[in-house]
Amino acid sequence: GAEAPHSTFFTGDRDDPASVEALLDVIALVMANPGSNNVHLRNGAITVMMNPDHSEVIKRAGLSRQDVQAELASRATISVGTMRRISPTFYSQTLQDDAVDSNSEAADDDLIHILKDPNRILVLQAGGSGLYTMVMPSWCAGPHQNAIVHQGIDLDQACEIPGMNDLTS
Repeated sequence: GAEAPHSTFFTGDRDDPASVEALLDVIALVMANPGSNNVHLRNGAITVMMNPDHSEVIKRAGLSRQDVQAELASRATISVGTMRRISPTFYSQTLQDDAVDSNSEAADDDLIHILKDPNRILVLQAGGSGLYTMVMPSWCAGPHQNAIVHQGIDLDQACEIPGMNDLTS
């Protein structure tokens, strides 16, 4: 399952080469929402649904889907201090999961990546032109941790309805 879409507002200029940095930053900030399960559990998936204008910013910057996944995974972080303050139990578990000594003194401004694997970010284009990209974090709990599973579909399939030919003759 996934959370409801988080609206991500971006007003960059697709002709400005620097816009891609701002776009990736704002999406990553939304992904790292401190209230999201992914921030605390870090094993889920996140769907990023870009509108055509935002996809064009990515395209003009020469980034591939894999580049976007890697950039978002790198930028989507939360500070150690924030995690200590809002979720001390999960913060300790995060350190254990990362094979870091839980007694270590990480600085409050050190960063924790909210996803361990960039491939757990599904990036796609949908909708019409505008100012919004949608970010949908997964529930990321349970035995499967909401892994991304996708399959191409054939949109031109049709089946014959029994008796339909009798009606047209």
